[in-house]
Amino acid sequence: MIKDELRSKTPEQLFTLFWEAARKGHFALGPAEYNRSVDRIHAIVAEIKSRTPDARHLLLPLLQDKIETVRYVAATHLLEIDAARAVAVLTDLRENGKTDVASFAYLDLDEWQNTKSADGAQAPEP
Repeated sequence: MIKDELRSKTPEQLFTLFWEAARKGHFALGPAEYNRSVDRIHAIVAEIKSRTPDARHLLLPLLQDKIETVRYVAATHLLEIDAARAVAVLTDLRENGKTDVASFAYLDLDEWQNTKSADGAQAPEP
């Protein structure tokens, strides 16, 4: 059902839905609520990606959101299209994050850099 619901949304509406889902994940009261927000985020990103190859650029403003989790989630979904900006955000969260996001950012940066090294690609330095 969510896929059908998302298909009819404008890019601006998808941006808002992504922000709302990331925010709900930040304020989740337990794992079930958090997992629902993650599932929704993945569905929204899949819809955004299905539109045009560069449609995820609409998430770039979220790299500056005041909520750490929103910045984190946006950065992880933007690594493929704007690695330098996404890595900068993840590095800042890793070093200055005040929530569990700091640990998640550390792990995601490490995994992403290892993947890029294995692919022979040059990953931006954090």
